[in-house]
Amino acid sequence: MKKPFANGFTLLEMLVVIAAAGLIAAIGFPAIDKSISSRAFNTAAVQVELAIREAQATAIRENRTVRLAPFVKADPRTGLALTRSALPVDIDIEQPAALRFFRDGTSSGGIFAMKSRSRRFSVTIDPQTGVVTSRWA
Repeated sequence: MKKPFANGFTLLEMLVVIAAAGLIAAIGFPAIDKSISSRAFNTAAVQVELAIREAQATAIRENRTVRLAPFVKADPRTGLALTRSALPVDIDIEQPAALRFFRDGTSSGGIFAMKSRSRRFSVTIDPQTGVVTSRWA
C-alpha cells in the first residue's frame, strides 16, 4: 500500500530552498551592480577619448581648426560634442574650457580627467605635438 502524500515537498523543504536562493542572490547582486557601473565608466572613458581623437582627425582632414567643448551643444559644422547625456554614468570631468585642434594636428593642449568612486581615467593632449595619451588609474 502507498502512503498518502508520499510524493512532493514539505513546507520546510520549500522554505530551505527559498532561503538558499535568497542568500545566493544577496551575495551575487552587489557584484553584478559593481560590474555594471564599472562597464559604464569604461564606456564613458572610451567615448571621451574617441571624441578627442575624432576632433583631431577632423582638423587634419578638413585643414581647419576644430574646437571641442565639453557639455555644450555640438559644433554645427562637425557635430562634435561631449555632452553629459552621451555619457552613461555620472562622472566628474576636469578639463580645459575648450580644446582646439589645429590644421597640422597640434592642439591647445589639456587634460581630461574622469573619476568615479573607485576609478580614474585621463586623456592628456600635448600642446606641442598634439599626441593624445590615455591612462587608467
